[in-house]
Amino acid sequence: MGYFDKFKSKGIPFMDGKTKGDLSDIVNQPLHIDDFGFINGANGEYAVVHFAEKRDMFYFGNAILTEMLQEVRKDGKEKELSDIIICFDKRTAKETKREYMGFDLFDSMDEFDAR
Repeated sequence: MGYFDKFKSKGIPFMDGKTKGDLSDIVNQPLHIDDFGFINGANGEYAVVHFAEKRDMFYFGNAILTEMLQEVRKDGKEKELSDIIICFDKRTAKETKREYMGFDLFDSMDEFDAR
C-alpha cells in the first residue's frame, strides 16, 4: 500500500510487538516512564505508558495517571519525567471506599527506599 501504511496504526509505535501489562502487577516497584502517548477511547483520552524496566510491555493508564501525563506534556517536561521514579500502589477512596490505583513520585532511589 506504500504511502497509506502510515495511517493504519491503531496504537502508539512503542506498543508494536509488546504485551499489554496490568498496573496491578507492578505495585510497589520503582519504575521509570521512558515513553508515553494518548489514545482516544469511549470515555475520552487515556494514557498508554512504557517503562524502562519493562521493555516488552506497555500499560494503559488510569484517569489519575492520564491527568498527570497530560500536564507533563502540556508543560513540556517529558524529558525530565524519565529521571523520576514512579511507584504504584492500591488505595481506597475516603468517601466511596472504592479501591483504585494511585502512585507516588520520587527523585531518587534513596527517597524511594526511605518511604
